[in-house]
Amino acid sequence: MLVTVLLAACRAQTPNLNKEKNASLRQERTEVTKSDFTRLKSIRSTQLVTFGVGLGDRVASARTAVQKAGLTWEVPADPSAVVTIGNASGKTLFGINAEDGVVTRVVWYEGIGPYLAGESGKMTDFHVLDPESPLRLRLLGREDSRDDRGLGKTGKIVTYSYDKEGFRLIGVYPTSDPFDPDEMLLIHLVYPAKTR
Repeated sequence: MLVTVLLAACRAQTPNLNKEKNASLRQERTEVTKSDFTRLKSIRSTQLVTFGVGLGDRVASARTAVQKAGLTWEVPADPSAVVTIGNASGKTLFGINAEDGVVTRVVWYEGIGPYLAGESGKMTDFHVLDPESPLRLRLLGREDSRDDRGLGKTGKIVTYSYDKEGFRLIGVYPTSDPFDPDEMLLIHLVYPAKTR
């Protein structure tokens, strides 16, 4: 009987502990449109939110945050594709992927640059993809790995991975033309690699 009472008391307290823990995690998150995340002592993708949307958020709350910010939410026909979020003029700013109703990846497009606070907005400058980009090295430091993958005869994809921080800078070059308007810079916020 005493064991049953103690278990019931523990269960009754557990939701409060989880709420306190979740509240403290939320307090540690940085809104990238209000604070320059590159100035933080340490950068973790799980601590960053974009217009109120961050990794681990429920999709319903992410959609509410997007609408509250006055942005558009476009759901693709393919459920595995990126849900894109844009401004009133139709410019795509960022997108999300979700699994089981939870945001698992945030994708920043070049359009997000003017909205990012401080120098972090410079992260959408295509020059951050240069192998020894002083800008990228100053703002994010040295990458954990770099992958240069060919796309057919002329194009390529270059990825700079910051595994411990949960960042991937991806440059898509469809052709060898340096002025190709279809070149894209994407920044993926993903869950950081677990330390082993």
